[in-house]
Amino acid sequence: MNRIPSYVSFLAAAVFVIVLGAPFVSAQTSRGTIAGTVSDPNGAVVSGANVEIVNKATNVSRTSATNSSGYYRFDAVELGEYDVKVAATGFKTLTTTSVKVSANLTTDIDARLEIGAESASVEVTADAEVLQTTEPVRGGNFSTRQVQNLPLAGLNPYDLGRLLPGVVSPSGSSTFGNDSQFSVNGQRPRANNYLIDGTENNDISVTGPASQINNEDAVQEVSLQTGLFSAEFGRAGGGVFNLVTKAGTNDFHGSLRWLYFSQKFNALTNGQRLAGLTRPAVFNENVFSGTIGGPLPLPRFGDKGGPYFTSGRDKTFFFFGLQYDRFRTSASFGPFRVPTVNGVNQLRALFPAGTNARVDLYLDAIGSARGLTTLQTIALGTGPDGFGNVVPRGSVETGLIGFPASSQTNVRQYVFRIDHRINDRHQIGIRYLDDDTVVPNAAMNSPGFTRDFTGNSRNLLFTHTWVIKSNITNELRVSPYGLINFDFPISPDAPALV
Repeated sequence: MNRIPSYVSFLAAAVFVIVLGAPFVSAQTSRGTIAGTVSDPNGAVVSGANVEIVNKATNVSRTSATNSSGYYRFDAVELGEYDVKVAATGFKTLTTTSVKVSANLTTDIDARLEIGAESASVEVTADAEVLQTTEPVRGGNFSTRQVQNLPLAGLNPYDLGRLLPGVVSPSGSSTFGNDSQFSVNGQRPRANNYLIDGTENNDISVTGPASQINNEDAVQEVSLQTGLFSAEFGRAGGGVFNLVTKAGTNDFHGSLRWLYFSQKFNALTNGQRLAGLTRPAVFNENVFSGTIGGPLPLPRFGDKGGPYFTSGRDKTFFFFGLQYDRFRTSASFGPFRVPTVNGVNQLRALFPAGTNARVDLYLDAIGSARGLTTLQTIALGTGPDGFGNVVPRGSVETGLIGFPASSQTNVRQYVFRIDHRINDRHQIGIRYLDDDTVVPNAAMNSPGFTRDFTGNSRNLLFTHTWVIKSNITNELRVSPYGLINFDFPISPDAPALV
């Protein structure tokens, strides 16, 4: 008899627990929620009313019914604008249009029906502002328009969190990590929890997000919870940052963007003035990005056995975003600490050429570089004097030096997403993020001692939304593959000081 692998048994047990426990726990989702109460003109609740929500961009719909208290709720709702249609026997059909669904927020849409024929309809427009009234969570959401139009430091959407109360840039040693460092309500940056589409995105080595989507046109929304968030968002004592990627719609949409940065638009900083600079270091940065999304035609086999392609409308949608970031500068590398002219003479006095291979290798490596500022002596310890005595070897004078060298940074990033509606009860999706970075990071002014920084990050996500019953929804989010890989190889184009 073949033995069932342990992981299969574990998976089956996990699915059983999820399904069994679903009726007894409140919904937990990083998407959005639409809920409300249906009542008659006198304020009495209407049970059994049919409620339908329709995504205005994809025409994907879901239905539910009010319970004995006149209450309805839709969980795990994709972000966007919806029409909410409420119908009940003996009442006019009420449609609320332009209902905005945001990440991690519950949009309350109460409906007061008017007595009349069900064929008659009443249409109202939802209020533009969404207020969180069902949970005490604190924080804020930044919409697509805000992500695209608000200034972002380093094209980092997470940086919008600085606009919320209680979120500041850390100082001192707590700034160690990548560029996305925030102190939320006085907590350390390592206490934050970073998500992409509701799944893990934490760099556990240097803190901050593992992957960062810098293409603003590929971001649907940024959500930040600064306190009192639900148990779903465990791990964090600071804030919960959730970046939601865009999805395709029934219509083809795309964008092209070119951003140009240069020292020509910058003024001298105080640090540059103190360093004696009279003008900013020369640099230029070109950022090219584009997106495209829409319905995705898929092959389908007909009765005659021949495949044909469906239009994809109302069914399958795709989104693709690509960005290239090219940074070039002639700013100095360093500073590096090397011996001064006196220090080199001291070394050669102690170790003439050919007497110590290590000293010869070191001096050949630094070439003509000599320390100039912030002088410091380094003791050489003790050693034999050739007569059997151990004597001090004195010290070597060192200093800091930087050297001008043209350098370039290349970043390529893309995100790809497909969403598919199987039927009214099942929707699935897949999203893949890929980011490659090459940054010069000199360690010395010699070709053999200059290195680059190469960084690669990957993030794969599968989602499945299952409407089990009108009052039970299960949302599955699985990120089976995530990669954070960085290295410091010797630069093939390492500059040398001449």
